[in-house]
Amino acid sequence: MLLNGSTNVVTTLGYPISQSLSPAMQTAAFQSVGLNWIYIAWGVRAEHLAVTLQALKAWENHAGSNVTAPHKETIIPLLDGLTEAAARLQAVNVILRPEGKMIGHNTDGEGFIASLREEGIPPGGKRVTILGAGGAAKAVAYALQDAGAAELHLVNRTPARAEAWAPGLAAAGKARVSVHPLAGDPARFLEGTDILVNATSIGLQPEAVPLFDYAILRPPLVVTDLVFFPRETAFLRKARANGCRTLNGLGMLLHQAALSFQGWTGKAAPLPLMRERLETVLAERERSAT
Repeated sequence: MLLNGSTNVVTTLGYPISQSLSPAMQTAAFQSVGLNWIYIAWGVRAEHLAVTLQALKAWENHAGSNVTAPHKETIIPLLDGLTEAAARLQAVNVILRPEGKMIGHNTDGEGFIASLREEGIPPGGKRVTILGAGGAAKAVAYALQDAGAAELHLVNRTPARAEAWAPGLAAAGKARVSVHPLAGDPARFLEGTDILVNATSIGLQPEAVPLFDYAILRPPLVVTDLVFFPRETAFLRKARANGCRTLNGLGMLLHQAALSFQGWTGKAAPLPLMRERLETVLAERERSAT
């Protein structure tokens, strides 16, 4: 690749950002379709977000961005507008640049649904329990509503956080929506569940106290965790040992990235190549962590 004055730049904005897997994956994808584009991770502290957006707006070679923690919500007032997907979630993980504007979009939920379908797990008609009530849980819940899930049970340590957006979720489709506290017997919210989604960050903390006794996770329950590093969290490891089918967050990461690529470039994403690069970079990260 020849970097020159015509090279378009896509960034990911977050903090910390050093562990991002996206630069190698997306840059390889740009090159494979003949684009003189590059993707870089840009560590931006919260107090510098506004000035960063001003700079990006003035940067003619800026072709778009991803947005990650802690900026997915606080970036909204700094943008020129939102797509319908981002507006209903009030969260942004992609910035598109139509006609030089900065439009916030969200591909997280759609990426999750694509990862399920790729594994032969159709969400239509399913009863789904979601652990957590943050931005990831909300994105997944709305996408499941759009995909025709029959029931959506939202479980959180602080039920009020889920109750704040549950009415909008219920109004967005036909799925029956309920909210439950995490405390107590998990059987009360797991009974009849087809798919269990862990949208909390507990998988990032190896020594964390389990959310509940994972021995209750039994087939034919499908158990998913949005965390992708480690590939198998304690939550997934116990579910697999119990005989459940399990799925980590790597597929969601891949598919939301492919949707981002399509939004920026207008081209079909080279999914096999992106998967290969993602696997390679993740393997390198795993080796460096040992």
